[in-house]
Amino acid sequence: ILLENSSRNTMENAQNTAILIKSDISQKLLLITSANHMKRAKFCFNKNNFNIDCYPTDCTNSEITLSIDYLFIPNIDALEKWQDLIHEWIGYIVYKIKF
Repeated sequence: ILLENSSRNTMENAQNTAILIKSDISQKLLLITSANHMKRAKFCFNKNNFNIDCYPTDCTNSEITLSIDYLFIPNIDALEKWQDLIHEWIGYIVYKIKF
């Protein structure tokens, strides 16, 4: 198990990991990260020529019962999920433009 913890962002994490395993970057690696973050992490590690299998964690699926209350009463959990989603969208777009 290799843990790289000196990076400040996902792209640095991929670059620093490449330095740590400099011997054979083509070996198959398991990338473990949050399900919300997997698309951006996969992009960064692929950009650094890693051969990866992805293992997303903390996947959340829940049944939603549509009701008037659900549709019109604000819910803090929904706001937090939107915040996470928007953060990942912006991060992915910035990485696609920058790298």
